Amino acid sequence: MAKRSQLEIKPGLPEEVSAPELAELLGCSERQVRQWATEGVIEKASRGKYVLAPSVQAVVRKALENGSSDMERQRIDFMKAKREALELETAQKKRELLPVADVDAFFQTVFGELKSELLSVPARASRDMTVRREVEKAVVAALNRTAAKINDKATAMQATLALTEGDDND
Repeated sequence: MAKRSQLEIKPGLPEEVSAPELAELLGCSERQVRQWATEGVIEKASRGKYVLAPSVQAVVRKALENGSSDMERQRIDFMKAKREALELETAQKKRELLPVADVDAFFQTVFGELKSELLSVPARASRDMTVRREVEKAVVAALNRTAAKINDKATAMQATLALTEGDDND
């Protein structure tokens, strides 16, 4: 339990108050008052009664402590964000990062050329139309399987990025 204050109560103020009265004074719920009593933050005088001055002082002290830890957490988050921004800027200057649009355009070009080359294989492989159609079916099937796998990987990567962005917002 919290240590009882030696402060004198001003005339007219009660030494003990009920949970609803203390909750009203502190601007919180009765449930919160009971929770603080359970945690030992505020002092219970008797059943349903709380010692006024030490209880108010304890809640103010707790608020000040929490406020300073919140400020420290915000300062750490700010420094972390600043460090990450500097790391990104440095990586861009070192040309270790590329814009997504540039990478996308590169792969579209490469895969487009590869697809054209592979689709020309049946004509170069045989003059026999039956053989050519069979090879063409096999090449198209391979291209479709590859496109599906690439699409699955891209979807998984987007989901991972969305989760990562969600974590950054926490």
